[in-house]
This record gives sequence, structure tokens and C-alpha cells, in this order.
Amino acid sequence: MSASEQKLFVGIDLAWVNGRTGLAAVDAAGALVASATVSTDDEIAAWVEALPGTVVVAAVDAPLLVPNETGQRAAETAISRAYGTFKIGAHTANQGRPGMAEPRAKVLADRFGWSVAPTHRGSAGWPVCIEVYPHPAMVALFALPERLTYKSKFPYDVRRAAFAELVGHLEGIAELALAGHAGWAALAGAVRDAGTQGDLNAVEDELDGVLCAHLAWLWHERPGTLQVYPSLPEWEDGYIVAPAPPVRPLPAPPSDELANYRDYLGEYRKTLARKCAGLAPADLARRSVPPSRLSLLGMVRHMARVEHFWFQMALQGRPGPRLHDDDGDAGFAQVEATQAAVDEADAAWREQVALADAWLDLQTDATLGEVVTFRDGTETASVRDILVHMIEEYARHCGHADLLRECIDGTTGE
Repeated sequence: MSASEQKLFVGIDLAWVNGRTGLAAVDAAGALVASATVSTDDEIAAWVEALPGTVVVAAVDAPLLVPNETGQRAAETAISRAYGTFKIGAHTANQGRPGMAEPRAKVLADRFGWSVAPTHRGSAGWPVCIEVYPHPAMVALFALPERLTYKSKFPYDVRRAAFAELVGHLEGIAELALAGHAGWAALAGAVRDAGTQGDLNAVEDELDGVLCAHLAWLWHERPGTLQVYPSLPEWEDGYIVAPAPPVRPLPAPPSDELANYRDYLGEYRKTLARKCAGLAPADLARRSVPPSRLSLLGMVRHMARVEHFWFQMALQGRPGPRLHDDDGDAGFAQVEATQAAVDEADAAWREQVALADAWLDLQTDATLGEVVTFRDGTETASVRDILVHMIEEYARHCGHADLLRECIDGTTGE
């Protein structure tokens, strides 16, 4: 077979507007042919045109079809709903966001003459470009309990461990045939030797590109492994291709009372996180059910405050002041539509959850009846009463969060 006759499947981890883009290509057997990191559209075009074969399918991690002027695409809502329990939520794309009036992915597809309709599987004479999403693909293909924490918002040590795990999972895909591939050896070595966040950033997109190339190959060779979100008939309104979510086994029933309380508390905490997943700071700070002052960001701040009071101050007798005690509204009022405010609130909530769980790890059924005194000795309650109250507090506010999220983008359910 001549080079021009070789079928290739390309993965593009595309920067939405500008910046680093990861590229990779695999052959008809699914083996890695080449990978690279570039920046401009011309560099992408030069790389694709230099490939030793004909592109059949291109899988792009970036919005491809964005007809909606505002809000979230149905595809993003559907993928977030399907994978919310795995801590995955799609970023919102609409024409009001920078670069989305003419999505870069669509411009590139038009440049190469690639169809963008997921109604066919691609061929040398009729190549297709599809939008994919690596996070849910990793969870499904690698049987992960939740998303890998390798993105730049996570600390260096957390990211480096997640990068190493990702490299191991990719090397476990037999079709990629990464062993002995010089380019892959260099890429994996860069992960191993990374000493800074910048070192990890430099290889992130190319690794994602390799996974996207594998998804392009799966789309053509094993179509049953992937599906279109929200559905194939709705593709013209924007779509995302990913595997079906794994089916989580039901947890075994707890054998003791404390475990039962912790299960309920843990599930409600996860529900609150899912209600916030995939939303931009402006949506998280939005008071979407007027005249109520409630917002999802305020809810996260409030629940961090609740966790801190009951687990740190009431149950362990630690001194104040109370967390988020500066807004006069139990944490609800001080909400800013910025990523920094979102990150700060999320980190504070997760820290309090971790501290509470560490204390609960030391408890047993025998300690549930112990009574504590709090609020300067004016109130008493048993450990059991406080845990039941925490479950009630989360249940009530998760109901509020469900309404807030539905009014933002229509997402409902657990």
C-alpha cells in the first residue's frame, strides 16, 4: 500500500481560541504514527498535510457546532448528566463566548474538506470530523472511579501522579502499539522527568491528542464503543461523541449505624458537587430563582460553613470564628462571578469535608450517643443528632440546588 493509500485517524486537542494544540495520528491498525504540539492553524495544516496517508476520521476536543447564542448546548448538558457522578462536567459553549461565533474546530474542518456530520463513519473519499471529550472517554475506557486530576487547576504533585497514571493507561491500549515508538518514548520521558507545572503543561495537549486519535479510530473501526450525545438526530444543534458511562454497582448495604449515616451524607455531598459541575463562574454565582438570593456558589460557601461549625466547633470544641462569617448571610451573600472565587469556595468546602471525614474515621457506633456542648455551653446534642442534622441540611439544600441548576441550563435529576 502506498503512503497516499494508508488510512489515518487524527486526534486534535484543540485550543478553543489560541494556544497549544496537541496532535496525533494512528494508522488503520490503531498504531501511533506521529504526534506533535503546535499552536497556529497553519501549523496544524502543515502537520496534517505531511502525514503519510489520507485522513479518514478526525476527532477534535473542542466545540465543533455551536448554533446556540446563549446558555449551554444540549450535548454539554447530556454529557454532564451522564458523567456527573464521575466528577465530569462539560464546559459551556455558546456564541457569546470568545471564538465561538465561528468555532475554530469548524473552520479547520472546512479548510480540510472534512464533513462534520456524525451520520457516517468516514472514508478516504468522505472524511469526517467529530467532536470528542477525553475525560468521559478515559473514565469509560480505563474503568476509572472518577476523572483523572491532570489538568492545570490541580497542584503539581496531584497532577504528576495523574499524568503517570494516564501514560500507563495509554500504554495499556494494545492497538496504539506505543512500546518502541520513539516519539512516544520521548513524550512519556517528558512526563517522568517533569519537575514543574510548566513541564506538565507542555505535554498535556499532546497526550490528549493521542487519546483523541484513538477515539477517531474507534469511531471508524468499533462504532459500538461510542455514542452521540445528546442523540444522533439532534447532531446539528451540536454534539459530543463519547462512550456510554460505566454502570456503577450499587453499594453494599452498611453493616452498622454510623456507616449508614456516612453513606447518606456522602451521597448528598456528591449531589451538590454534581449540581455545580460544568458551569462557568457567572452561572455558579447567578441567583437564578428570584427573588431568592440563593446561588450555587453561595450554596457551596454555606455548606463549607455548616461543615466547619458542626464538625470542627460543635463536635470537636474548636474555637471560632465561624467560616465565611464576614457576609452576614451565612455564606450566601459574598459571591463573585470569577474563577478565583469559585476555586476558593470549592477548595474551602472540600477541605472541610476532608476534615470532617477524618474525624468520622475515628468514630464508631458506640460514640454516636456521646453528647457535646456548644455555643458557649448553651446547647447540647448527641453525635447521632448532629449527623442526622447534617444529612437533613444537605438534603434540603440539594433540593434548592436542583431548582437553581434547572433554571440555569435545564439540567435536572440526581
